[in-house]
Amino acid sequence: MRSSALGLTGDSAGATNKDVVGAKYTTSKDVTNGTDDTGVEFALDVSTTESASAAIKVLDNAIQNVSAERSKLGAYQNRLEHTINNLGTSSENLTAAESRIRDVDYALAA
Repeated sequence: MRSSALGLTGDSAGATNKDVVGAKYTTSKDVTNGTDDTGVEFALDVSTTESASAAIKVLDNAIQNVSAERSKLGAYQNRLEHTINNLGTSSENLTAAESRIRDVDYALAA
């Protein structure tokens, strides 16, 4: 999840956060996402006690958003693991059934 989606960066210096009253952004910095792409982002302003307090609220909101997304991923992972286990059991049962059918075929042929 990118920092802009979490409200940790803004579109311009002096811009305000749409979710937290009093949260503002400072000067720009060039950042990279690990590729050759470089973008400009604006950091949270913590120069006053009011803006620092608002920045803490923004960070708290970001942590809550990340936690919610992690719980969704955990639920998906649990479903996939359950499906994998069920498929393994089905495969084992199918192999056992096929073996019994072959045994009966050989017994009838003899």
